[in-house]
Amino acid sequence: MGQIPSILLVDDEEEFVLMLASYIRSHGFEVETALDASQALPLIDENTFDLIITDINLPGMNGIELIKKSREKKTGIPAIVITAYPAQWSQEEACKIGVLEYMVKPLDPEELIRVINRSL
Repeated sequence: MGQIPSILLVDDEEEFVLMLASYIRSHGFEVETALDASQALPLIDENTFDLIITDINLPGMNGIELIKKSREKKTGIPAIVITAYPAQWSQEEACKIGVLEYMVKPLDPEELIRVINRSL
């Protein structure tokens, strides 16, 4: 039996993070959560994640910058971006850095699980 995939979920909406993390865990994944990049970056240093799912609009450092920083630490880590405020600049930046999927809130949880499974 293989290792359980580990996901880092970053979003500044605490209730959303807790609900989504619980849903993802119920589908057999390990999930760590962070509310911003300052919480996420130490987790990336200390753990090996198979996937990062991050909101774009985070306090301090946006999700695109978080992905770039995470890849400086752990090359090749795949990422999915989620946002309630889709914008052309963020879609273009996500594409430039090779984000696997750009998803708009409200998320369809079943679609997210399909995207996670495809990504892994």
